Amino acid sequence: GETGAADGRTITLNGVTYAKGLGVHAGNSTGATPDPLSKVSFNLDGAFARFVSDVGVDDEVTSAAATVAFQVFADGVKVYDSGTMTATSATKSIDLNVDGVRQLDLVITDAGDGKSSDHGDWAGALLLRKWRWAGAVVMSAPWLFIFVNGLVTDDPVEPEIDLLRFWPLM
Repeated sequence: GETGAADGRTITLNGVTYAKGLGVHAGNSTGATPDPLSKVSFNLDGAFARFVSDVGVDDEVTSAAATVAFQVFADGVKVYDSGTMTATSATKSIDLNVDGVRQLDLVITDAGDGKSSDHGDWAGALLLRKWRWAGAVVMSAPWLFIFVNGLVTDDPVEPEIDLLRFWPLM
């Protein structure tokens, strides 16, 4: 999309569709007044263990002008850089340790050649929550702890969600 949230098509990378994710347009580093980067920030407050996503140029773009680079910053430190990707690049998968990270920034650049056709997708992006290992647990009402394979969860209403500990970004 070009005009706002939910205005685009289904996120698709190399023929694979994704129900969730972030589709963005890179900024323009070469203009007279450069646009800001495409940057999405998340306050993790140290509560997550992993960030996973597939990345690439969306299939809606076929132009050879499409060039992007995906970068991930954890508390201001670059922890991932895809290098330049084009409309014909293979999808790349990210699986990053974000244990203890307070702020996660997802950045897409125009790879230094302008923003023409630079539609990048963070496809199927997920943040996986930390597990809390069961040890000496003090039980106090109204909390109920559920043990599964030595792990503990505190969500009796929807334990299947809490046990998987995944939260889609979008």
